[in-house]
Amino acid sequence: RQHSFTVEGGENLPASGPVVLASFHLGGGFRVFDALIARGLRPAFLRQPFGGSPSAYERTIEAARARYFATHLGDRLIAVGPDARARLQAHLESGGAAVALLDVAPASLGLRDRVRVSFLGREIELAAGLMRLANRMQIPVLPYDGRIEDGRRVLTFHPASRAEDPEQLLQATIASLE
Repeated sequence: RQHSFTVEGGENLPASGPVVLASFHLGGGFRVFDALIARGLRPAFLRQPFGGSPSAYERTIEAARARYFATHLGDRLIAVGPDARARLQAHLESGGAAVALLDVAPASLGLRDRVRVSFLGREIELAAGLMRLANRMQIPVLPYDGRIEDGRRVLTFHPASRAEDPEQLLQATIASLE
């Protein structure tokens, strides 16, 4: 799998230690985990469990994702829920990396900690808890994205977002992804 993608901005990744990586759902797919693991980082993924009544297609996709996560992340797949913050904090304190997708509507997850940010000239509401955790722990937040170029996946790790408070940190991260 390492030969199926290219990494840009690899120098922005820490050699070790905790880091939060943030993107959107179309930001790079599973290859971000492959890139991080290849560099010796231990990524965890903060993820919303699939709910509702999925179609046969959705069940098939979910089963493939579950196999990938079980093989490559094991117990580092962290479901959004009551114990997510504690598990995420423990993982980061142990020097792990956390990958999160920011474009999930916080209301759909039942999250109370949300802020309004500007994205592509519009106001949107995003969850702020991960940024609060990173800010409190003084952990770098690296935006990343992915694209297909000449039939090949390209992952780009941007310089760390910087800000004094969590809301500004989230806005800086969003600005980098814009």
